[in-house]
Amino acid sequence: MFHADPELEKLTQQFIESDEELAIFQIVGHSYDLDVENMWDRIENVFRMIASHDDILPMTTIEIVEHLRSLSGDNQQ
Repeated sequence: MFHADPELEKLTQQFIESDEELAIFQIVGHSYDLDVENMWDRIENVFRMIASHDDILPMTTIEIVEHLRSLSGDNQQ
């Protein structure tokens, strides 16, 4: 999900309400876009939405890769 997508809040809410056991919702973009497009309030709102749920684990991309490898038993670095 690109952070500038006009559907970001809606899709974030759909992710939060999902029943999927191992769902991944990845937000990508560049921090300079937040300044240029004056989007800090919007992205902070999305992060507040996500942070209010203890069952959602925020991770970086490499943390996702490592987590998926650990689930599959692949400990290759």
